[in-house]
Amino acid sequence: MTLNEIGELLRRRREELGLSLRDAQTATKIRWRYLEALERGDDSVIPGYVYAKGFLRTYAEYLGLDGWALVEAYKQVREGPQAAVQRPDRGRSRRVREGAAPAAREGPVQSPVRVGAAPLTLPARRPPAGRRRGGGFYGVVLLAVLLAAALISAYYLYLAAQQPPDTAQARGGPAAEEPSGQPAETPRPEPPPEPAEPDPEPAVRYTVERSGSTITYRLTAPALAVDVAVESRCWVRVEADGAVVSETTLQPGQRVTWRAEETLRVRVGYPPGIRLSVAGTPLDLNASDPVTLVFVLDS
Repeated sequence: MTLNEIGELLRRRREELGLSLRDAQTATKIRWRYLEALERGDDSVIPGYVYAKGFLRTYAEYLGLDGWALVEAYKQVREGPQAAVQRPDRGRSRRVREGAAPAAREGPVQSPVRVGAAPLTLPARRPPAGRRRGGGFYGVVLLAVLLAAALISAYYLYLAAQQPPDTAQARGGPAAEEPSGQPAETPRPEPPPEPAEPDPEPAVRYTVERSGSTITYRLTAPALAVDVAVESRCWVRVEADGAVVSETTLQPGQRVTWRAEETLRVRVGYPPGIRLSVAGTPLDLNASDPVTLVFVLDS
């Protein structure tokens, strides 16, 4: 299949559905001139090969076509017959923007409509690791109490060793009587030092799971808020708790924060261009090709 054939398939399908390029732009958040270029089979106006594949898949799935099949055909045109597109795990793939392909305005639809993605299934929550460490905490407290008792005993032994012996008793004579008046004051021992408290546990912990082009972060944190520092130009699409909240191209030097109640799902076009952190804790992002990031907040 050539680029012109791919573009003709997109244009014919859009016209069958009775949609304009402006309608498609509003639904997909892709500029109409890029959609028009895809229909002409001209990808020279699209800013980069990665963006062209992303725009093609999103537009095809919006029209009810198989986006991954068209991306595979496009990749074979650009990279040769040996190139292939690896489909993500369909049980965990992202949901298509706006839910499914749009309905036709009038007239019969000749092309078959296929669902672009399966609904997202969230993994079962696991209890946080911090709640299973009660035994370790009491052990630290017991050790601190024993250490404090040993320090007190050593201090009193030190005071007894520092007291001079009675002169009369040392010579074998009777002990001298104390003169009348105020009795001699006995020095009071200093209070023992306070036992050291155990170091607090870090506020943020996370684990990383990789499956194909999907990376899942399971976070134990006060809130699900991912801070992003942009080093190179990077296209992203952000879904917060199942709803698309942003699709944009981040610029170098820009800083943004993605927030959600339970789950964030982010498609990143150029992973080396961004740095991620949660509450000041850096997150490991070891990827060079487009990837889907899933952030899950464990209660």
